[in-house]
Amino acid sequence: MHGWRIDVDAARGAIARAETTSSASLATLTEDLAAVTAAAAASTGSLTAAALSGIESEMLNPELTAVRSRLDAIFGGTRSAITAYEAGDDEMASAYPKAAR
Repeated sequence: MHGWRIDVDAARGAIARAETTSSASLATLTEDLAAVTAAAAASTGSLTAAALSGIESEMLNPELTAVRSRLDAIFGGTRSAITAYEAGDDEMASAYPKAAR
């Protein structure tokens, strides 16, 4: 490979694999959050229920939402960059023969 040549298909495949992995991790975190919610609901002590509910609403839920948002931005931006690279590469490739005449 010479210069800045990017294998677009390989890059898209890498993004897809990373999205799959992150989706699985987020699913696990969502299950963990559901377990905390269930523990709060099942708790017989009001202090314990309040503490678990607070952990859920003040820490876990906002953090999970923020992580999802960051991942969406990362993957979306990376896909956009690859698409822009590909469009520029195609444009340069079509312009080259015209310039060589």
